[in-house]
Amino acid sequence: MPKENELLFLLTHGSKHRWEKMSYLLDLHQFILWANFSQQDWERMIEKAFCFGWNRFCLLGLALSKNYYKSPIPEPVFDILEKSWITREEIFSVSKRSSSFPLPRHFTLLELFDSKKHKFFFILKSLRFPSSEIVKTYRLPFFLSFLYIPLSAFVAIRGWIQKNCSSLREFIRRIQ
Repeated sequence: MPKENELLFLLTHGSKHRWEKMSYLLDLHQFILWANFSQQDWERMIEKAFCFGWNRFCLLGLALSKNYYKSPIPEPVFDILEKSWITREEIFSVSKRSSSFPLPRHFTLLELFDSKKHKFFFILKSLRFPSSEIVKTYRLPFFLSFLYIPLSAFVAIRGWIQKNCSSLREFIRRIQ
């Protein structure tokens, strides 16, 4: 596999999991060091990222790797990627905390897709294929497996309400 494809895989995989494990970032950093990218390699990676609509995944992962591990990523790479979304400074623009450790702001997976088409297909895929957690929690007989589609949506909405609203009344007030 060409090294720019492997880099794209690491970036999209880590972003899909919202970089919840530092090991994803460490793998990315070590791969960048090992691969020793030339200017042409970076250009091919950027071209493929834009072609697949993964430029935001790339910007987020590369910015985190550069910030936490000082990965050798050329500034022109960031200049090109930042033109299509936000700057690295905005990625780390969380409210001021007492800690000096820079924390990135939270991104939903939908924010990482740049086109409405990609967002739409992501939502459809999410509804079509329920998570293994939902299948384990709500065991349905095979002939009722079509119910996993609305059940997935219900569980996602319920989770959002529980996380963002303290009561059903507050939820109703928010949507009015």
